[in-house]
Amino acid sequence: MLSKQTRALTALRYDLDDKDKAHSSETLCAVMALAEPSRGGQISHSEGAARILKARGLSHPRDDFEDILLLTLRGPVVVEALTNENINFTRQEWKLLVADGFERMGPGGKWVQCLAHVPDLMQRSKHTMRQSPTSALTYRNLKYEADSLRESCEANIETMRGRLMAFDEAVAPAGMASHLHANHLRSLSLALATGIVLDCILGALVGNSMPLLEQMSRWSKEIVQLAEVAVKYRPLGSMAEIIPLSVASIAAMDRDTKQKAWLLLEDYETVCLGKTTSNADAGLGCLVERLTLEGTRVTV
Repeated sequence: MLSKQTRALTALRYDLDDKDKAHSSETLCAVMALAEPSRGGQISHSEGAARILKARGLSHPRDDFEDILLLTLRGPVVVEALTNENINFTRQEWKLLVADGFERMGPGGKWVQCLAHVPDLMQRSKHTMRQSPTSALTYRNLKYEADSLRESCEANIETMRGRLMAFDEAVAPAGMASHLHANHLRSLSLALATGIVLDCILGALVGNSMPLLEQMSRWSKEIVQLAEVAVKYRPLGSMAEIIPLSVASIAAMDRDTKQKAWLLLEDYETVCLGKTTSNADAGLGCLVERLTLEGTRVTV
């Protein structure tokens, strides 16, 4: 099995380097089939997906199948860009190549549209913090942008939370309903992780306040609770819980939640990805740097 996967990855690497094959439907399918989440510097196939989106530029999908495939491809790219700085678009590319088109996908699509603005905001905030002296106006503008995104994210979280609660009350997950339940769980977890990242950006820019820390702690606890429920859908149905658990294990304020998040993360990575504790330790170290914008706040 491992040798076949290695051959498939090698073939995919060659196709991604071929300008004609890089944006074909076949290559898109291969990336989706071989994709797995990563944290903090681990190589992932979402980086290949990002290269495909760049290679395609603004070219329109050739049919409905390719349109859906592209939308499916963009989601993992946006999610993984939270923790993987190797996935890097310009501000305009994020809007045109990634964010557009998700409004037709309901609450989950609106959340992805919000999320697509976060990686660029992280990069610009980090760049600003490294400048000396820095402009107070620049900080205010970044804070305003982060506040606006967080407000949108909180609204999406409330919608997704209500959707999950309504589903839990109305349906006993089985068959196709279980797939929908798994989707609601992971979507809410990822939205909560996005909110925590936005809180981290605000904390790095203007200093951590008690309301920020308390909100990050509440959302971290909720991520842990969702991941405990999603265990039954592993590996494929809940693999995406790895990134929220990574964020929660860092952002949680109390020792109990932090430990639960870490133990669940370790278990998820072992079951879903076959990774070891040493892999998780290295990944979390990189993620801490990512969430703290790799530096301390500059006084203005």
